Amino acid sequence: MDVWSDDGTGRIRQLTFGPGFNESPSWAPNGRHLAFSSSCSGGEQIWTMTRNGSNLRQVTSVGNNTMPA
Repeated sequence: MDVWSDDGTGRIRQLTFGPGFNESPSWAPNGRHLAFSSSCSGGEQIWTMTRNGSNLRQVTSVGNNTMPA
């Protein structure tokens, strides 16, 4: 499963690609970043990216972390 987003123009586009599951997306209050859980690095971890899918960053690395809010 991958994360998809409306880019503000009404078009839906895929933001995540590759191995693993990418689930539970949650927008930052300012709408600039998206947090989601992913299994692409092994266990479930929290990742963030900007609204256009750039600047992918792993936020957690210990344990299993899901359901960012």
